[in-house]
Amino acid sequence: MTTKQMKAAFAERLKRSMKLRDIPNGAELCRRFNLLHTGEQVADQAIYKWLGGKTMPRPDNMRTLAKLLDVDEHLLAYGPSPSLKTKPLARGENYPLSAETIEWVPKTGALILTINLEDRAGFQEVTVRVASQNAEEG
Repeated sequence: MTTKQMKAAFAERLKRSMKLRDIPNGAELCRRFNLLHTGEQVADQAIYKWLGGKTMPRPDNMRTLAKLLDVDEHLLAYGPSPSLKTKPLARGENYPLSAETIEWVPKTGALILTINLEDRAGFQEVTVRVASQNAEEG
């Protein structure tokens, strides 16, 4: 799934969640969001970009949005988790890499770390935090 498709799918889930909570439009979503959010206020333009599938909220905004809409944060951001109906693997057997897998190979080539879709958001958040801490220290 491309980033563009992910944003469009998120926008559809957001609209569906708004409808279930009787939030009629982006302006009302913005008003309620800013009443609940403890961080920096969000402008109407940001909300309309979310609804139009142009951008996705930052992690702190996603948490507030999920709380406001009373939905699971991961479900809102990425949709339902892949089914866990797969059979257990035999000892030493690995699942094949899929399009939903992030693969990172360090320059040494000694390690391949794969992260499934469910863990992607957490990994990205940790990576951003570490990078910003390193920038502040450097």
